[in-house]
Amino acid sequence: MSFLLISDVHGKWKELHKVIESHKNIPIIQLGDLGIGFSNFHYPESFVNNFKFIRGNHDNPKVCREHPNYLGDYGVCGDIFYISGAYSIDHSMRTEGIDWWQEEQLLYQELQNMIDLYIEVKPKYVISHDCPDSVCLDIYKRNRFPNRTQQALQVCFEAHKPLKWIFGHHHINYRHIYQGTEFICMEELGTYILSSVGTL
Repeated sequence: MSFLLISDVHGKWKELHKVIESHKNIPIIQLGDLGIGFSNFHYPESFVNNFKFIRGNHDNPKVCREHPNYLGDYGVCGDIFYISGAYSIDHSMRTEGIDWWQEEQLLYQELQNMIDLYIEVKPKYVISHDCPDSVCLDIYKRNRFPNRTQQALQVCFEAHKPLKWIFGHHHINYRHIYQGTEFICMEELGTYILSSVGTL
């Protein structure tokens, strides 16, 4: 089976709808920063059944967890391991509860539980909003704003190297094979077809 992965949307619902409409017969997973829960604009209360999403730092965690299309904070979908959350480098310029949420990253214990499951599962593929520390360093040639999400993802990567790791958050097109894993980052509304095993 193939999955369509969609990168950051940031509330561009018309553009997202076009992508969904043109992929009616394939499961779709959106990789966070969908724009769910912002109080200053309307967001869809539901999507089509073949569409699921994880959350990024620009999604309200509480609203996401109550949304019928939310895949979850972390978990397994066939041979895909998914991880939500990320750190906002501009949080000091945002307003809590309006366009920033303190729980944008998983808590330390949640991240530890995620790592334990990851090590147990040893997934073939990983999808996440952000990436491991070492990959961020390769993208920017310096470590930008170290945070617990990237550090936890780094622990995962060091414990088990999947075949592919696809993510968003950084709004760039990036592909690089690092220590045997192909890392793929997509720009806003970027898409990628992943051949995998499992169903939504």
